[in-house]
Amino acid sequence: IYTSSPYKKSWVDEDGTITEDYLGVDLTVTFTLQVAEKDGKDGAVTGTWTDVKEYFKNNLDPTVHEKVFGDNPTFSQELTGRIDASKWATGGSFSKLPKVIKKDTTGTGSQTWLAYRVVESSIQYGDYEQTVTVQDGQDGSYSYTYDEAGLFQSGQDSYQSTDATAVNMLPTTDFTVTKEWQGDAANTYGSRPETGR
Repeated sequence: IYTSSPYKKSWVDEDGTITEDYLGVDLTVTFTLQVAEKDGKDGAVTGTWTDVKEYFKNNLDPTVHEKVFGDNPTFSQELTGRIDASKWATGGSFSKLPKVIKKDTTGTGSQTWLAYRVVESSIQYGDYEQTVTVQDGQDGSYSYTYDEAGLFQSGQDSYQSTDATAVNMLPTTDFTVTKEWQGDAANTYGSRPETGR
């Protein structure tokens, strides 16, 4: 009667997947587990997506909550690494999540089926933490907005609750540099260094 909810991370730039460490610092991404009620075991999501900690606090008897999740449950997890680290593709998972509960604070209510999703809530690098906010769409999709002062933006327009990979874009730009030599008499004495180009 338990399920799990995996998550992964993908970093892209304007040209696609990032394959080198542009930034030279560790990034820490916080992932938060959310839950919504479903219309039966195989039904569609009918409830509002809520952080798991808040949902179960409001809908489970404290004794039942402790039996299911233990004394000090953690409903957020972090991944830390360089932007090109392989750990982002491996990701992580929240496990031992109940598929169905008896919803009320006395544990005697009717069965309520649940769906889970993992969302990104922040990206930290150096001394800066960029907040990530989830925006739920009308069609069951969701998207992310990022505070504008940070380096990252969404790398994907929208997600479904079954999507396990969050995609962030590091906007990049191209520029051309031209070296103009002056004062060497058009390299008459061969004093310019070889550039290999």
